[in-house]
Amino acid sequence: MRSRFSPALTGASILLVCVAAAYTQSPHRPAHSFRGTVAEADSRSGKLTVSGEAVQGWMGAMTMSYQVDQPGILTKLKPGDRITAKVYDGNTATLYDVRLASPGSTTPVSARTPPARTPGVSVSKAIKDEGVDEDEGVAYVCPMHSDYTSDTPGKCTRCGMELVATHPYDTRDYQLDFHMVPAIPKAGENLKLFFRVLHPGTGEVIKKFEVVHEKQWHLFVISQNMEYFQHIHPVEAEDGTWTIDVKLPKPGYYEVLSDFLPGGGASQFIARPLVTAGFKGDLLSQKANLVPDTNPTQTIDDLTATVEYDPKPSLAGQYCHLIFHLTDAKTHEPVKDLQTYLGAFGHMMIMSDDMINYIHSHPTELMPPDANLDTIRGGPDVTFEGLMPKPGLYRAWTQFRYHDKIHTFVNTFQVFDIEERAPK
Repeated sequence: MRSRFSPALTGASILLVCVAAAYTQSPHRPAHSFRGTVAEADSRSGKLTVSGEAVQGWMGAMTMSYQVDQPGILTKLKPGDRITAKVYDGNTATLYDVRLASPGSTTPVSARTPPARTPGVSVSKAIKDEGVDEDEGVAYVCPMHSDYTSDTPGKCTRCGMELVATHPYDTRDYQLDFHMVPAIPKAGENLKLFFRVLHPGTGEVIKKFEVVHEKQWHLFVISQNMEYFQHIHPVEAEDGTWTIDVKLPKPGYYEVLSDFLPGGGASQFIARPLVTAGFKGDLLSQKANLVPDTNPTQTIDDLTATVEYDPKPSLAGQYCHLIFHLTDAKTHEPVKDLQTYLGAFGHMMIMSDDMINYIHSHPTELMPPDANLDTIRGGPDVTFEGLMPKPGLYRAWTQFRYHDKIHTFVNTFQVFDIEERAPK
């Protein structure tokens, strides 16, 4: 599961929605890296008290309480832990993307030594292969679970993916150049999207990206009313430009969400707004008006899916499991020949109704280490995990591959405050 309550994403949402919420921050404001030592982590109040180091241009060294954009992290922190976070000019009250800097150690990230050597593995070679500066703080990180780090190479114990050498504590957003041809898109007509990623320090074009679930770039195109959804994958050219063709169904506002892991960097999730020609409505008319599902069962073509939520009701700041039971629509028999799609038995994108928070999740069941993804089969039950950071309505798009076709199921559910009771 990759969860991100990202200022890069929310900035684009601000451009479209024109409101500032507790978890929003404009990407046009300068970002800074924050480091400090935890004094207290209070999950009930949602406050994190930190003895923070001075951040030039933002705040001097001091101990104070902050809000965090990921309340779930508070249950994992204890006094004395070293953390890193991202902070923004104009907001001295919130820490974004809080991470444990060095589990069990009070050594600052900047002073960390390169990962310890493992027999038969050259860390220096691995680091160089990943394009990581060996003189800086490095670690091995899971491409899908960005909070899972190790000082030695290996596999993620959550999903089984190979860890990559990178700088997981570098919280800077990479610059994303985005343009379209034609510049003013029209609904129903071909549109080509162009992307180019620049390093936040050097400005150089990034040409190395890690493979995450068989692809280097996952692109989501979602309409502001959350009725249209696409999960697609651009193609890279030799000059580092990524392109893909799309055709939008109707005039309106859309968000184009890029999910990728640059070689040597931290996971990125960056949003850009897109507005078509000929749209005569306004922002409010495009706002998603979600209503929780009353029927847990849906059928799409030859596949029927019934979803169950655990725990029920779902609570903000706690992990929730979405369990799908799959049956064949014609025979009503449990599906036992579910095919893999992009290296897993399913893919899920969860988005809050204000399009600020998202969770990119995959099944909790690990693939056997040497599994042949073309022949292995799964089902009938597939479980996804997500941590929703705040109460409200959420929409999940879940994709399964069955009989060589991709089936996308859409579910809407409500998440309650931990102290709030769901209506009976």
